[in-house]
Amino acid sequence: MSPLAARRAPRAAMFFIAKHLGAGGLARAKQEFGIKYVCGLNIEWCGTRFRTPKQRAFNNKAMDYIDFDLHLSPTPNGYRVRAVNAQGANVSADFELPFTDTEIENLMLRVGRARKNRSMGRGSADMQAALKFGSKLFDTVFAGEVLALWRNGLNSIPAGRGLRVRVFLTDTPDLLDLPWEFLYDKQLNRFVAVSSKTPLVRYPALPTPIRPLPLQLPLRILAMIPKPNDWVALDVELEWRNL
Repeated sequence: MSPLAARRAPRAAMFFIAKHLGAGGLARAKQEFGIKYVCGLNIEWCGTRFRTPKQRAFNNKAMDYIDFDLHLSPTPNGYRVRAVNAQGANVSADFELPFTDTEIENLMLRVGRARKNRSMGRGSADMQAALKFGSKLFDTVFAGEVLALWRNGLNSIPAGRGLRVRVFLTDTPDLLDLPWEFLYDKQLNRFVAVSSKTPLVRYPALPTPIRPLPLQLPLRILAMIPKPNDWVALDVELEWRNL
């Protein structure tokens, strides 16, 4: 994959999904993906303008998450994924990546064109390509005991909490280019990262712990909120209140 495509992969994946959902707002998300709220990663704003005040108030509440960690490491024949849940259960599985670099790059180029042309309905060829890619990636990584641990985690989430997927790629820099945000769970009938109940984050392993810095009050923070002219209007005031 080219360096440019690699940098764009995670961002393009999320915007591809966000744009698909944004045109119809939450009603479409609920109908097509079986979820009630669209949050998680970079697409929380996608349904903002379509939400009722009650829905907005719900989403403004901070959600507490239980971590579900995926640690990726290389093997002689491919990769190993080690899944760890919050209770310390630890399972692993070996896999081979079912895509070539060319296939990944072609998908991201296709996603980019779909974003530009706004041609990504649920039944569109572009969305079907994303679903097929995400399903194949999910079935490859979430296999055997890893899948069982994932299902158990989903079934045991306490009310008001979510299951956060943290992907650790420190030992596999070649997998940074992979659009993990496309992971699609066919049983849930949605992209994992789409729901606030199962956000997905790429989690960097820091070589040294971050030391607390001495602060003097009042604390001043510079915040910048994007408002592009060629994208779905963002509720800037709501984003500021959320910050």
